[in-house]
Amino acid sequence: MHGLNSIFRRAILAISLGALACGLVPGRTRAADLPFPEGIYPYGIVEQELGVILREYGQNLGVRVQVSPKIQGSVRGKLPPLTAKAFLEHLCRVYNIDWYFDGHVLYLTTTDESALRVLTLGQAKLDKLLINLKEASLFDPGYAIAPALDGKSISLAAPPRYVGLIEQNIAALNAQAATPVMANAPAIKTRVYRGQQTSVVEFDADGAPLP
Repeated sequence: MHGLNSIFRRAILAISLGALACGLVPGRTRAADLPFPEGIYPYGIVEQELGVILREYGQNLGVRVQVSPKIQGSVRGKLPPLTAKAFLEHLCRVYNIDWYFDGHVLYLTTTDESALRVLTLGQAKLDKLLINLKEASLFDPGYAIAPALDGKSISLAAPPRYVGLIEQNIAALNAQAATPVMANAPAIKTRVYRGQQTSVVEFDADGAPLP
């Protein structure tokens, strides 16, 4: 039990150091950049619900928004002139909101929802997981992924959407590893009819025609 606690302490330390190194604060740009318009963001606030403001913000930027039901409260008072990016960062910083944009949807959650999670890798390899995330522009260096000493699991504290994407990639890698690969599979012969002529075409195990 003490060994497990030690692993968790190291994981939390690694996440904390990674967050500090990358400047992890509410409102930081996530894996895919939001299409922030230039200039001052034209928005007047008298007293409105925070969720309504965030949804209208997404509409103004032309992106879909998903606001966590845990985001509560109202915004009162006039804000100083801010750019669209600074406007979002201000709300996130003041109201403890975290955001993650996956290139399609802007996900807004409370910072409390970014709890430490431990994910089992199974047959998946961490290096391949990171490659897949980076190739899909989903990897976010601001959320440090701490591998366990045995290499069979990882831990991280990140918004639910980011954790969900990692879980999906792990599942896909495990499904790929479970698919049997036929070594030296025999060629497949197929009889092809072209008008009055008949020929035999051979295909390899991957379905590619052989010369």
